[in-house]
Amino acid sequence: MSIDAGTNAITTPEDLAPRAGRTIDLYEPCLCDTSRAGALAGFLETRYPDATVRIHDLGQVTGSVPMPPSLLRRIAETADACLPAMVLDGDVVAEGALPTFIQAVQVVEEGLTLDANACACSPDCCG
Repeated sequence: MSIDAGTNAITTPEDLAPRAGRTIDLYEPCLCDTSRAGALAGFLETRYPDATVRIHDLGQVTGSVPMPPSLLRRIAETADACLPAMVLDGDVVAEGALPTFIQAVQVVEEGLTLDANACACSPDCCG
């Protein structure tokens, strides 16, 4: 059990454990040759078979894209510098770069939130 000093919320291991029905969305400004979204999505689908894992290529939008208000707000504030981003159950958990496989597990299982400085990849795949 831990207590978040900012909110005084109590978190138990059960709160953070992987659970069925989770949704993991990966948002990319564009999917190009150096994008890691496909590999990360495949890893997450294998590790969490009961989760829904989706990739959204915002450079090739052909219909509606489910996007939480918090990510839409960050895109408006940063002119999409917050992309790529990872969203877990509607909450932005990584922005500016996709997490490594190990970081993604920490995000899903431990509730870790990452910014671009924490992610070990380039935030701009399209040059």
